[in-house]
Amino acid sequence: DYIRAEANHYMDWIGPALVRHHQADKLRQVKLSDEISEDIAQDKDLTHNRARSTWQITILTDRELDELITQETTEEEQLQESQRLEFLEQIKEGKPIILNQISDLESTISEWSYPNQSATSHRAKQSVSELKKLHHQEEETPISWKQRKGDSYYPVPRFMSKSKKLTSAEHGTVMHAFMQHVELNRDADVTVEWVQLQIQGLILRELLTEEQAKSIVPQEIVTFLNSDLGLRIRMAERLERELQFTFVKSAAEVYENSWSSNEQELVLIHGVIDALFQDNGKWYLLDYKTDNITNTFQGDPSKAEPVIRTRYEEQLRLYKQAIEQIWGISIEKSILYLFDGGHIMEF
Repeated sequence: DYIRAEANHYMDWIGPALVRHHQADKLRQVKLSDEISEDIAQDKDLTHNRARSTWQITILTDRELDELITQETTEEEQLQESQRLEFLEQIKEGKPIILNQISDLESTISEWSYPNQSATSHRAKQSVSELKKLHHQEEETPISWKQRKGDSYYPVPRFMSKSKKLTSAEHGTVMHAFMQHVELNRDADVTVEWVQLQIQGLILRELLTEEQAKSIVPQEIVTFLNSDLGLRIRMAERLERELQFTFVKSAAEVYENSWSSNEQELVLIHGVIDALFQDNGKWYLLDYKTDNITNTFQGDPSKAEPVIRTRYEEQLRLYKQAIEQIWGISIEKSILYLFDGGHIMEF
């Protein structure tokens, strides 16, 4: 037990057992180590009758071992090693590298390609919004830009902008924040005054700033909450707002037009669902949009519908797939509500 406890590497365990073997006479004839006690070295009868293994023991000096290794190395391996050393030496000395002087290395470098090349140019984590953009379904979010060095462009900081008006994207964020925190009381008398009180409450709770609150059009909220859809949400059996989720899909499915690898890579997808509600035992998915319908499409929903559907159908499809996969439920319909004009689209 003492010898085993004092072992520093695996040979300290194997050595004493091997020295006892009846075919290990060569080991007992030389002084291998002061660590092997005399009683172990002379105890060849301990394993003589029980040993079933057969050993052929050869003792080599360091030089003999080097020669043996060299002999077993093939000429091709020696050539490759020589070329590699020559290549490294040229690099160390700062000499020009002429690859045609080392043809094997040149061939290896020029012909080798990374087998998972697609994984280097595709993200392993994506948001639903980013995936929507990849499908050429950009949201209408104008932004001010200022050119810097070269061809790089950066958004102008708010404090440098002449206009303090919120961008379309910022207005959308404000509306979503309001719909997340507004009190959805089924018995409430929803009027413009009621909405204004709700806005003031969010300002006091520091969920909105005064500047952000100015971008909210109370009548749009009134129209929505008093509509059939709004009443269904206010009276829903269950309502989840700003529901965050994360799920995975195969990279080949996510990047179907650009993924070329055969590797079974996965992509982590995350997103936030505006509202998920249960009505008469069935589940419905709701997404709010603040797209400018009146000015862009002259308030004509027939002109807006094909554009809006193309823009958001992939987003709603991913939402539906995610919640059905995670919650194990079936979504009856996915609904898109446009605050500008109070238009409803079902998917």
